[in-house]
Amino acid sequence: MRKKLFSKIKTSLKNIKFILKYNYINLKGIKTVNKYVVFESDDWGSIRTSSIEAYDIMIQQGDPIDSDLFTKYDALASEEDLKSLFSVLNSYKDLRGRHPIFTINCSVANPDFKRIKLNNFEQYYYESFLNTLASYPEHKNSFKLWKEGIEKGYIFPQLHCREHLNIERWMEDLRSSNKMLRLSFDNNMISGGMAFSKDNKFAYMDAFGYPIANSEEKLDEILNDAVNLFEQIFGFRSISFVPCCHVWNDKLEKTLKKYDIKYIQGANHQLVPSKKKSGKFKRKRNYLGKKSKFGQTYLIRNCSFEPTLDNDNDVVERCLKQIEIAFKHKKPAIINTHRLNYIGYIHPENREKNLIKLAELIEKILDKWPDVEFITTVELIDRLFNNN
Repeated sequence: MRKKLFSKIKTSLKNIKFILKYNYINLKGIKTVNKYVVFESDDWGSIRTSSIEAYDIMIQQGDPIDSDLFTKYDALASEEDLKSLFSVLNSYKDLRGRHPIFTINCSVANPDFKRIKLNNFEQYYYESFLNTLASYPEHKNSFKLWKEGIEKGYIFPQLHCREHLNIERWMEDLRSSNKMLRLSFDNNMISGGMAFSKDNKFAYMDAFGYPIANSEEKLDEILNDAVNLFEQIFGFRSISFVPCCHVWNDKLEKTLKKYDIKYIQGANHQLVPSKKKSGKFKRKRNYLGKKSKFGQTYLIRNCSFEPTLDNDNDVVERCLKQIEIAFKHKKPAIINTHRLNYIGYIHPENREKNLIKLAELIEKILDKWPDVEFITTVELIDRLFNNN
């Protein structure tokens, strides 16, 4: 009896905390009477686990690659991954006849493992993610599907980074002959599960963390390449940017301004990296419409749909509640949903179960708010900040 009572109290407190948190997130910032739903999805184009064979090798060699959900499930989107996602999005339309559309935030490059190894780890090299796709067995026509998805209104790209990687820290550890890191490298991966530590919280994925965060020269080189490569690939320049792992500082914003990036996607807080040590961060709160020191406007994700990360049966209802709170405060519902939720290249069941949940979410959104509009991040920017 006491256990049941304690469980009920615990659940009630959890629900109260949830409601308070999301009301607080939506209190400040620009408002709109329209019910906009924006899906923002990070990591497209970036490598993670390279194949099921590589995954098995890491496990056999004692690396806990299965202990982190990103290293367990995430990978470049295969042709089947894209077709399956597009099939779900194609099944629904809002009142204006628009499909739900994902703003896919792209890493436009990945490490060139062969060249790095040929140069004995003395220098870093990268390749366009189009070259990476061509080297994967189930991905040769993936970019053709990307272009079809853009044309049909299922996806729309914006810039995430050049590569989703803290280059300096990664190269330094590779040169130190870190055995498990070299094993990951030999299997065309940035890292496995053993890379996560107190001083390496994101396993090298915080591209703009320490020490790169301290170097305006290095940031300028990376951003110049990223902006230009994005334009070469997609035929237009990105006006928004989401820093990897939500880790960045003023130096990155200063560099983004130079390349005419006017909007920064992210959570209601950013992690400002320490100037002296990796793994140390200071939280800074942002809100929708807040201006950065260099004049960029922050776009805040106030909803979350991460079925792989949450891994419970309440993920759809929680997201619906977050949307309800956003609309109550006259805010657009900007849904954070990473690529890994839709990837089955390594483990097909991950994609299959999550697409069922995505379909359920979209169906319930349309049922609960028939006047909802599915739009991209760029369209949201235009409606909130250019048409007032």
